[in-house]
Amino acid sequence: DSLSKRDTYNGRMTWYPTDTGADACTGKNHQDSDWYVAMNVPQFGDGGGCCGKQVRIDYNGKSTVATCVDQCASCPLAGELDMTKGLFEFFTDGNLDEGVFYADWSY
Repeated sequence: DSLSKRDTYNGRMTWYPTDTGADACTGKNHQDSDWYVAMNVPQFGDGGGCCGKQVRIDYNGKSTVATCVDQCASCPLAGELDMTKGLFEFFTDGNLDEGVFYADWSY
């Protein structure tokens, strides 16, 4: 069962505004309220290997799943994820000023 054999990572979580343009995976634009992530450069993979994968994120007693739709060019380290505003707000109780937090995630 692939779900039981997921690798878990820990990394820096940041957020991005969705008005920056189309994503790398589908070429679509998204809303800030959508729950998507942009994967760090090393784990995005050539040709977008993470595209469409469900990423489970756990932080501060909260857990949810988001879809990988983009590469985070400003995330050079494995483990880092950039989130849509709505997803980031879910984890920080609406506090975008928190800016950065570290969370566990898997896919």
